Formats: sequence, structure tokens, C-alpha cells
Amino acid sequence: MASTGTGWPFWDRTLTDAQWLRFYFGYTISVVDADLDGVPDDDPRLPLDEKRFGSSPSRAATDGRLRDLEKIMLSTWVPGPLQPSWIKPPFQGFRPHPTRPDSDGDGIPDPEDPYPLYPWAPFIYPVTASIDGDGGEWSDVPLSAEMRKGGITMTYQQGHSPAGYYGLVRVKGPWKRILATFDGEGLGVYSGVGVLGFELVKGSSGVEVRRSFVPMEGLRWKASARGDETIFEFSFPNRGAGPWFWDRGGREIGVVFSLADQADRMYSVYEPYRPFYARMLEPHGVPPVPAGAPPELNAGQADRVLKPVELRAEGWRVVDGALVYDGQPERPILLPVPPSEEFDLWVEIEARSDAVLGAFLPATKEVNAGQDYIGFVGGYGNTRTKLRLFGQERGEGAAVMSAGRQRVQLSRREGAVWLLLNGKPMVWAPDPNPAAKVDRLAIIGGYGGRQRIHEVRYRL
Repeated sequence: MASTGTGWPFWDRTLTDAQWLRFYFGYTISVVDADLDGVPDDDPRLPLDEKRFGSSPSRAATDGRLRDLEKIMLSTWVPGPLQPSWIKPPFQGFRPHPTRPDSDGDGIPDPEDPYPLYPWAPFIYPVTASIDGDGGEWSDVPLSAEMRKGGITMTYQQGHSPAGYYGLVRVKGPWKRILATFDGEGLGVYSGVGVLGFELVKGSSGVEVRRSFVPMEGLRWKASARGDETIFEFSFPNRGAGPWFWDRGGREIGVVFSLADQADRMYSVYEPYRPFYARMLEPHGVPPVPAGAPPELNAGQADRVLKPVELRAEGWRVVDGALVYDGQPERPILLPVPPSEEFDLWVEIEARSDAVLGAFLPATKEVNAGQDYIGFVGGYGNTRTKLRLFGQERGEGAAVMSAGRQRVQLSRREGAVWLLLNGKPMVWAPDPNPAAKVDRLAIIGGYGGRQRIHEVRYRL
């Protein structure tokens, strides 16, 4: 029984000396166990026996796979999150099924199932969420949890991208608050290493997020309501503002959810005090570009609109009204700008290959296509469209340079970098250095691409 204040001294004084001795030393009793499986047949003095569990007292392995004691030990049998007994709801742990070899019905027999009591696959799926509280991009992501207790329904989905970890909570019913904790390094919730979390609180004017017993560094979130259902979408960053540092697949993250109703009765979404560890799946193929791309920069929105006669750079020359470069070595057209975190750089260009745009930090002395922020269409002999961020190539676009004038745009927004072709987002990647400012924009010619520039625009 949980108690506070002077509750324990009161209950202590109700015990006799003999009861205190039994608490200290314990005592031995004899029980009947006909099949010698370690589970007593029928003894109400004990917390559990074959009769109450539902297994057979004459078969050591009632389900035909696991001995009954091993079956029972699949569960922790923890009754619920710690709270005063006078408001504690009924037992809410996950019980193994005594006669079925597959307790959770997910098609994996209990001995081979990493989570034999949960039907949810322990995976974190590749996804990029826009954190808008809508949840539309989650329609194809399998559930990682579903709870129906105390008149409350809650589901949870989780995903990841190079930018970080994403989660979507849907909850309805008489809930009051949700405690969420995430073990990002697998060292345990109380290790203090890579552990993040938050408390989601339902109020009269919506929901708010509070700090729990662990930090919530870098948390982004958005909530919305649809009838009596609350949709809560959130993310924790990879690198940058948060303590996690991982990429692609393989990493395991543990999740703990506890939920309180309006009377402060606590429910656990998983087994109480046992994190649900799921592994990040390696992405395959080319993931779709997420929603939220910046629009194509038009002339009326630009800070500067530059024609070829206004641009000067070594190796470039004006031919028939276009700025042309026919050489092989890299030759940048530099545009000095005030130090800025966010920008749009747009160019109307013709090229056989390699339409390359860039942005550079003040400390960068050598400007080339391997430094800082680079986006290119039709690189590697007009076969690849990618971002190259501080030397690391990110994303993969489906288009390359074709005949005629093309519109290419490199943009940096709210911790993300985008590459657009003819107004369509082609490649996206998280910004590995979101707090840095750039002081030069550039169009880089070369590689035999025969670049012809007709107009340049930029906005800071």
C-alpha cells in the first residue's frame, strides 16, 4: 500500500511482534504441485496458483510450449503505477494466456516473441512528420501501443528520420494528464543518460506541456482536437538542441507512458515500469519529401533580383543576354549578404548538368561544392540530384537537368534545408548546424556543365 505523511507509522503500530518477525525472516509452507512445474495447484494462501491462473495442474506445460512457471513469469505482475491505494484502479498488468502458445495473438509463439504480451511490433518506422497536429502522414505507420482502460482510449505511433524521433498520441475519454518518458541510449530511465520526456496536461482551453522528472530538450509539439479526441504530435531532435546522436536504423529507444484520469487514478499503457524498447528500422528506397516545403521565390518577394549584366565572376562572360561558363574547374558567382540563418536562393539556368547552388559560413575561406550548404541538380554526369551539407550527401531527387531553362532553388528554414526544381520540392534534409549564419550565397559553375544563367533572386 502506498502512503504519505504519517500513514506508515499508523499502519506499523497495527502489526504484532509475530507479524514483524515474519516480515523480517519469512516462513516456510508446504503446497501441492502435482505436475512439479513450480506452480501450486490450488492454495488460497498464495498470490497465485494453477486454479486462479487457469493452467492445468496435471500438465507442466499447459500451452504445449512453455512450462507454466515460465509462462507466468512472462508478466511482471505489477498491479499499476505507484499511487495511493484508495484511488488505485483494478489490476491492470498484462496477463499471459495460460492455454495459448501465443498470448498476444500476433502470430509469434511466446518463446520466440520479444514482447509476448504485446501485439505491437517493436519497431520505429521511417517517417518524417510535419508536427502540425494533423497526423495525416501517419496513416500507414503501425501502432506501437493501444490502451483501453477506465473509459479512456489511447494509441501511440512512432517514427524516425535523420532529423530525429517523432511520435503521435491519440487519446479520448476522461483523461487528465499523460507522462511520457523516452530512453534514447538504452541505459535505463533512471540512468540520466539520453533520457527525455514530458507531461501532457488537459486543461479547459486545450492542452499544455510541462517538464516531468527528466529534461525535454528540443521538444517540438502541436496538439489539435477532433470532437472528444486529442491529437498530439511531437518530435525530439537528432543532434542540435537535444542529447541524442544517431542516424538511420539500428538504434533502440525505450518508451514509457502513464496516464491519469480525472480522479488521478493512474494507468500504464505498457506493463508498469517496464519500457517498451523498439528498434529504428533502416529506411529503404527514396523516402517522399515531407510537407512544409518553402514556396518558389517570386520576383516580388525577393530582396534582390539580378540580371546577368549585374553579375561578375572569374571565368564567366555575358553571351546573348545570359551569363555563361564553359569550363571544367569550379567557378563560383558569389553574392555577399548580411549574416542570416534563413534564406532562399533562386536561379533560372540552362545546363547540360550540374546546376549547383550554395551558401557559406563566415569562417569558410575556400568556397567550393564540398563546403557548407550545397544543393545540386544533375551532378555526377547528370545522374544525381542531392543536398551536400558540410560534406555529407543527403537525400535523392528523381529529376536531373533537361533541355531549356530550369528554375532551381536552395532554401534554409526552421532547421531544414530544401532543394526545389521548377517550384517542386525535390530533396529535403535536416540542418546539421541550425544555429549557424551564412554570409555568402553562390552559384557554382564547372564540371563541363556549360551553365547559362538568365536571372538570380534571393531573399533573407
